Amino acid sequence: MTQIAVRMQRWKKFGPADPFHVYWNAVDVRNRAFIERLLPLGALLVAIASVPYMAFSRDGLSRLQRLHEERDQMDAEIERLTRQIRSLRSQVREIKEDPAAVERVARDELGLVRKTEVVFQFTP
Repeated sequence: MTQIAVRMQRWKKFGPADPFHVYWNAVDVRNRAFIERLLPLGALLVAIASVPYMAFSRDGLSRLQRLHEERDQMDAEIERLTRQIRSLRSQVREIKEDPAAVERVARDELGLVRKTEVVFQFTP
């Protein structure tokens, strides 16, 4: 019977010992040295190699710069639209409150005239 099987039987018989420690104690010393020393070192080397690749790839720093520029353009567009909305709201308020403004809009934008007025059109 292997050492792991013996420990597992002992675990079943004597109660809930931590199964990870049961397994860890049964691991060979050579394997334990690999797991404890070389595996973290290998993970660190993979990270050190992959960070420059990800930073300088097509989707790395150049994309980040493009996204910052796009965000700045969107912020400028939002500011422009906010000013336009404020202007339109003030025009709406003026049309609702001032009858002269209603007449001015009717004449300028819609081309309306009073019944008593005569319109002369001159061509250039």
